[in-house]
This record gives sequence, structure tokens and C-alpha cells, in this order.
Amino acid sequence: MTDQDLVRLITQEVIKRLAKMDGLSKIKSSQVTAGTLVLIPSYVADETALKSYLKSTCQEPVTCALWGNAVLNDTDFTQIKVQSDADEIKLMASLSKYSEIVLATPPIGLLKKIASADDSGFIEQLVMRAILWEKKVSCVLDYMMPRFKRNTIFEVICDTLDALKEMGVKVVSVAPDTHKETDALALVTETEVLDTHKNGGTSIRMLSGAIVTPLAKDRAKELNISIVKEQGV
Repeated sequence: MTDQDLVRLITQEVIKRLAKMDGLSKIKSSQVTAGTLVLIPSYVADETALKSYLKSTCQEPVTCALWGNAVLNDTDFTQIKVQSDADEIKLMASLSKYSEIVLATPPIGLLKKIASADDSGFIEQLVMRAILWEKKVSCVLDYMMPRFKRNTIFEVICDTLDALKEMGVKVVSVAPDTHKETDALALVTETEVLDTHKNGGTSIRMLSGAIVTPLAKDRAKELNISIVKEQGV
């Protein structure tokens, strides 16, 4: 068993035990869920893609908490600049009222800390609490989720993202080529759907008269993958 596997098992067990605690149940029952809190820890490379995702996917109203040099221009979202301990205390106190927490374009180091249940930083504490309170938690990346490459830096990234998914975090990508459609297929099975989802895609093109298996349809609906007919075919 690798160190990553051990951390993953420990994290899962901690979450299970805390979820059974009476105190946690009381916290959950007293929450007033409304809207989405977006945590933006650093500079956003593609503001347009992120804003489009938040506007089309997240429950309104959307509130964005920004640290450091993070900026979102020309948006109707409520924005909170987190610059002091007082700002952090206020933000933590408001966490329970949100139904969804989104971690937007985070650094790899931050993701690794969350995946290993290290809540030594404030943003890590926010995300871990949201997970433990069983809120809807998403992580939005601005790069394509890499294919598994053993003994490279990509292995660490893939392990980190897999650990987050096992903790209940939805991982999506808003990278420009994420929505690039693959070559049109004559046969769409569950395998194609799962591969598309794993690589951050949102759609599969099929040829006219293509066969789509029932299991592929069910899995595509479950993972929100669109199976569309190639235009002009």
C-alpha cells in the first residue's frame, strides 16, 4: 500500500466517523442553504471561461471570495476580498449558509493539502469543513485533467484529483480544449463515456446511424455527458 492509499483510507474513515457525530448532525440541520460560495485563491488565467461556468452551473446567488491577486472583472457576482483575519472569521461564520462550495482554479499544492486532509491553511479549512458537512463541493480546473503517467509529475496530479473525487468533490475543467469534441464515432459504449468524463470532456460526437448502447446512455446521463450527432452528417 502506497502512502497516497494510506492517506486516502484515513481521510475516508475520518469523514465517515465525523458524519455520524451528533454535533455534525445538529450543524447540518440548522444550516440555511442558499446559493454558491466560490473560493478563488489566486490569479484566474481565463476569467471568461470561469464566469461562464459559474453562471451556467452554480446555484444563485453566487458569491466570490478572492485572495491575493485574484480578480473577476465585469461580473454581477457578489465579491468579497479576503485580506485580514477579520475577513476570514466572517467568511468562516457564513460558510454554513451556502448550499454549494466551489474551489476555482486552485494551485496544485493547495489541492494536495486538501487531498491529504491537511487543513493547516484557511482555504483548506473551508473546503474540509464543507466536505465534512456533506455540502456540494466542486473543484474547477483551468487545465485538462492529465492522463495517468506513472513516475512523472502527472502521476501526483492524477492521484491528488482521484483522492478529491473519493472524498466527494466534483472535479471539472474549463480549459479551452476541454470541450473540444472527439472524432465522430460509429459506436458509443460505456467505455467512451467514462473516458470522456475522466479526461474532462462534456460531449461525444456520433455519426449518423451510430449505435449507442443502453449502458452508455445511462452513464452519459449520470455524468452529464452529451452524445450529439455530428453536424452535416
